[in-house]
Amino acid sequence: MVSETEYEQGKIRGTAMNWLNFLQSVIDGYEQQTSITHGVQKDAIQNGWDARRDEHGNGFSFEFSLVKGKHHTYLSMRDRGTTGLTGRVLKESELLENLPEREKWGRFESLAFSKQADGEKTPLGSRGRGKFIFVGASKTKTIYYDSYRDDGSYRSGWRKVELTESPIAAYDEHKGKLKLIELTDNTFGPLDETGSRVIIEDPIDEVIEAIESKDFDFMIGETWWEIIQEYGIQIIVNEYGEKRIVTAPAEFALPKEDIADKKVWIKESIEEEFGGSEIEIEKLHLVCEPGKEVDPRIRGVALQRGGMKITTVKPEVLPGKLAYAMYGYITLDDRGDAELRRAEGLEHNTVSYRYPFTRELRIWLRDEMKKFAVEKLGYEIDPIGEKLELQRTSERIALSAINRISSKLDIGQEDVEQQHKKIEREEKPRKEIRVEFPIPRYPNWPSREVDYGDTIKDITATIINTTLEKIDAKFMLTIENREGEILDILIDDDIVLWSSSSLSRRKSLGITIDKQRFSEPNVYYICARLYTGDTYNKSRELDSKRHSIYVNYQPAVSGIFEGYEPIGDLPPDYQDMIGMENRGPHGGIVLSYNVDHPAYQDLEDDAEAVAEYLFRFGALILAKLDLASGDPQFFDPGDDDKLDPLEVVEQYSDVLGKMLSLYHKSGSS
Repeated sequence: MVSETEYEQGKIRGTAMNWLNFLQSVIDGYEQQTSITHGVQKDAIQNGWDARRDEHGNGFSFEFSLVKGKHHTYLSMRDRGTTGLTGRVLKESELLENLPEREKWGRFESLAFSKQADGEKTPLGSRGRGKFIFVGASKTKTIYYDSYRDDGSYRSGWRKVELTESPIAAYDEHKGKLKLIELTDNTFGPLDETGSRVIIEDPIDEVIEAIESKDFDFMIGETWWEIIQEYGIQIIVNEYGEKRIVTAPAEFALPKEDIADKKVWIKESIEEEFGGSEIEIEKLHLVCEPGKEVDPRIRGVALQRGGMKITTVKPEVLPGKLAYAMYGYITLDDRGDAELRRAEGLEHNTVSYRYPFTRELRIWLRDEMKKFAVEKLGYEIDPIGEKLELQRTSERIALSAINRISSKLDIGQEDVEQQHKKIEREEKPRKEIRVEFPIPRYPNWPSREVDYGDTIKDITATIINTTLEKIDAKFMLTIENREGEILDILIDDDIVLWSSSSLSRRKSLGITIDKQRFSEPNVYYICARLYTGDTYNKSRELDSKRHSIYVNYQPAVSGIFEGYEPIGDLPPDYQDMIGMENRGPHGGIVLSYNVDHPAYQDLEDDAEAVAEYLFRFGALILAKLDLASGDPQFFDPGDDDKLDPLEVVEQYSDVLGKMLSLYHKSGSS
């Protein structure tokens, strides 16, 4: 008898898989891009749209139904006007084959079928993740599905994810109908017309709240506006029996010519070559309403593929009054769609620009947006300003990514925490003459992000003189932009500070966020300044304090890195340096990068390329922090006190590969 600890030599055994970890990785992928809810609606509709019987969608419709059963709540997702999930219940050995197009059931049940059938038009989705986001949207990790096929046959099935298993089952005809009724506690009957349905058992709160708040409707309209508007496709949200038809966002009722305050830019049937591929741009349609701010999810050029929005390309170098008011879309021919598909992220919400096709397409689109701005919107090109804006954009992308990934990998946290404690221990001498400027009351504290119409309250400043002399001074409370330009003066007082005294200035002052002072989304500051003399001069400043205001603007993710800063004109011996790290004022790390380095200069007109370049520099510093720590995560010194230099290089290659994988998966590039 063989004991439990023994095994039969040579016997082929299966490998256990942690399915819950796999499912969490799928969920993480969607959450990094948008949200689970957004992924649910997008994958559900794309599955149906791929299976439509008529190329133009005649007879196609889709319905989401939130239903309360006896013991569970369900979200049903049903398509009509499709072929249904045709094909057989496949054997495990068949799931990796290049399946014929009709084997849709097998594709739905397979883990990650990614090969399209011979002669099949590029589908919107075929990578096998959609059904897992449906499972991830279930509190019980359970879904049911059924299909009435175009040959009149019926089948139902279910999938559940457990720790080391993801069991599935299927039932045909009468048994399938009875099984669906049984599994859903008689909440659902079998389909009786051609189409398919997926039922999520006990959808997570996020999904239910989005449906009840109608945010779900906006997600659908923003993603599928083209098929709603151009093909007249009906998508219904049924909330506990109350139906509503989803409409496209109002902005996408795009005018075809200039009207009132809307300017239009249209190009059609243009032959172009991107990355060596010759394609036709079927249509580029842009609209701008200068000074207006459209929803951030709509801004820029929507990359459309097969009626579905994938992502947007933003007009980064344009000023806010144009960039935040410009929206529209681009459609390509089948050759272009196939190229987009190659570069598309797994969750269908991002496009990688490491491919020559998408990189050159993005450059072309930005050039078109700039032409639009110059020829029709009165924009005057400022090469220096554009360069600075691209630089800031690249720094912001890289800083957000490197902080997010350093936090995820838990590298450098201990080092920076020690620096924070060191700074706290160091007693900073308090100025004898100073301004005390406590944090005002932000509407969404602790966030300093505000929107137009919000009010910041309880702005209070106290001026203290601990000397034995009387001081004549001037106090100013101002609103300033990131360049230090004064946008508004709230207080401008001549004051007398008597010896050993304090003086409060304007308690409970408030400011409302308006477009006159805060003309575009950005970071601004409330500044309290005390100086001598009749007019403000920094050289005569006694003390100053400021608080940041993020107007419709998301600050960089906080973390161990405080920021990037450009440096140049280095001595000859240092001109080939990529950069160097320094300690920031708060104990974190500031990454100074060499703008004269040829590698940087070759990329400086491409914000995403520069962002990745800066991220790689940050990844090198992260690796140094890991190696210098007492317990490195990625570097294994083995039995020796020191790592072999060749081994360090090999291990760093693995570390960089992992970091870049996280960078691109998170849509930073």
